[in-house]
Amino acid sequence: TNRSRRHLQKDGRSVRRGGQTARPVNQLLPSRFLSPPPFQAASNATPPVVETRPREKEVVTERLGEPSTKAQPRASVETTQCGGKQVEVKELDKDEVQRRELTRLEMMQQEQQHMEEENKRKRNMLASAIAESAKRTQAESARIASVRKELNELDGALSWDVALLRSKIEEACMAYHHARKRYERAEAEFVASKLELHRLDERRELLAEHLCVVIRQSEARKAERLETLMKALHLDSSAPP
Repeated sequence: TNRSRRHLQKDGRSVRRGGQTARPVNQLLPSRFLSPPPFQAASNATPPVVETRPREKEVVTERLGEPSTKAQPRASVETTQCGGKQVEVKELDKDEVQRRELTRLEMMQQEQQHMEEENKRKRNMLASAIAESAKRTQAESARIASVRKELNELDGALSWDVALLRSKIEEACMAYHHARKRYERAEAEFVASKLELHRLDERRELLAEHLCVVIRQSEARKAERLETLMKALHLDSSAPP
């Protein structure tokens, strides 16, 4: 255990002297990676201190997507007893720590670049969709305006035709009304004329009959007078002249 502590202290000093790009492991990893793994200690026994930071860094590197085909890091391997179990502890040197830090930074930069490209692609897709929608909306508006204009023209033509036909119908109605009045007046005049004709015809017949009666009565009186005169002269009316 004392040997592990000495190696870790030496590793920490080497990391601090490693340059500006290398940072301590405890600043790069979350606190949940720095806590020691739970061990089941034996009764009335204090478990030895086991440094697990290199192991946790390996787990973090694997989670960030580092290929497993890379060469295994150079590390010293120690085995210690913990609760009656064999625990393997790996210690990474300064170069491996810096390399992993740089690899993690590159992966973060690649991930950031990928996210930026993805966001840019999404923005371009949204802009294209908005432009296409605006274009379709504009075309639809133009088509609706054209249809509305055509409907207005049809309505205007229909209104003009209807107004013209209504005017002609009114004129025809007025002419029909005047003609009917003339017909009614002519019909009344015809009936009156017919009645007058019938009355005058009856009067003519009556006058003709009266003339015949007058003439016959006159002839009868004349014959009676002549008969009287012949009797007075003792003439025979049956004798030839």
